[in-house]
Amino acid sequence: MEAHQTHQGYAAQISNVFSYNYPDLSNEHTRQWMENWPPTLGTGGLEDGDGQSCKPLDDTLRVLSYAVGNATLFYQANSAFPNISLRNSYPKLKDSAESDTVFQSNVDRRDSRSDDLVRFIMWVTEATAEWLGFRAAFFYDLFYTLTEEISDQLVCDLEAVQTCSKWRVSLVNGIFVVGSWFFVWFLVCNALRLQLLAALSLPLFYVMLMRLCYGYAWTCFPLVPTCLLEDVYTSIQRFFPPMILIPAPLWRSASCADKAEITPNCLKTCQDAPFSYTSMQTVVAWILAELGSAVSTFVIDWAGKIPGVDVPQLRINVMVRAKALDDESHDLVMAHRLCAAIGSYRLVPYLVLLMLALVALTVVVQGLSTYIFSGFMIVGSVLVASFTD
Repeated sequence: MEAHQTHQGYAAQISNVFSYNYPDLSNEHTRQWMENWPPTLGTGGLEDGDGQSCKPLDDTLRVLSYAVGNATLFYQANSAFPNISLRNSYPKLKDSAESDTVFQSNVDRRDSRSDDLVRFIMWVTEATAEWLGFRAAFFYDLFYTLTEEISDQLVCDLEAVQTCSKWRVSLVNGIFVVGSWFFVWFLVCNALRLQLLAALSLPLFYVMLMRLCYGYAWTCFPLVPTCLLEDVYTSIQRFFPPMILIPAPLWRSASCADKAEITPNCLKTCQDAPFSYTSMQTVVAWILAELGSAVSTFVIDWAGKIPGVDVPQLRINVMVRAKALDDESHDLVMAHRLCAAIGSYRLVPYLVLLMLALVALTVVVQGLSTYIFSGFMIVGSVLVASFTD
C-alpha cells in the first residue's frame, strides 16, 4: 500500500513538471503587431474608435518626454548669478499676520488671558522682549517662519533644483552668514561644555547653507542644484581673479588709466576723498555698512557705552558708505573694499582684545555652570538624605 502511494506521488510530480500552460497569444495588445500593420498608437487615456491602443508604449513615451523636458529646463530658465550684497543676504522673517492660525490673535491683549499665572508669565516675557528691543510680534513671526520652513523642507521642489529659480544668495555670502551663526553657536556650546552637541550639529551647516543660497530642501538629496558648480567657480574667481583690475575711482585721471605703466602719482590713496580711511572707525564703518542696517544700528547703540568712540562721526561714516552700496556702483564698491582690506591692520589690536574678552567670558560661564551644577547636586543630596530613612 505504501509502495503504491509512493508510486502515485512520483507520478504526480513528473506530470506537473511536464505540464505546460501556454498564454493566450492573441489579445488587444498583440493584435496590434500580429494582425494589424503598422500598429496603431492610441492616447492611452482615451480608447480609439475601434478599441485599439498601446498603453505601455504611450506611457513610456510620456515619461521620456517628461524626463527630456526637465533636463532642458535649466537652459530654458537662463538663471543668472544673484547680484545681492551681503547686507541683503540675511533671511527675513515672514509676517505672521498672513497666517490664519490662532496664535496670531490677541497679541497685545493681556486682559484676555483669564489665568493669573499665564498673565504674569506673558507680562514677564513681553517686558523682557521690550527691554531687549524686540517687538511683541517678533516671536509670532519667528514661530510662523520656522513652521513654514519645516513644512517646505519636507517636500523637494524638483523644478527649483533643475532651474535654480530660488537662487538668491551667492555661495560666499551664504558661507559668511551661516558661518557667523555657527560661530556663535559653537561659542555657546563651548561655554556650556557641550562640545559633543556642537559636533553633532555640523551636518546642519550644509543643510542651512543650501537652503539659504538655493532654496534647497534636504529631501532632494542626493540631487544638487544645477547652478552649484557655476557658483563655486564664480566664488573662487572672486578671490583668485585671472587679472587684477584697479577700480576707476582710484585713478586720479582718465589719462593715467590709459598708460601701460602704473605710477604712484596716478593713483589715489585710501586717505583721499571720497574714501577717507584715516582711522580704525572708518574701517569699522565700512564693515558695518556691509553687514546691513540692523547690525550697524545695534553696534552703534552699544558703541556709545565704550569710552573713546565718536558715535556721531561713526554714524555719519556708516551712512556715507551705505549710500555707496545703495548706488550699486561696482567700481566704487570694489574701491571701498580694497581700501578697507588695506586698512584692516588697524583692527588687529582690538581683535586681540576681543578674543581675550571672549576667552575670559567663556571661563567665567564655565565656572558659573560648574558652581551652579555643584549647588544643585548638594541641594539634591540634602533633600534625599532628609526624606529617606
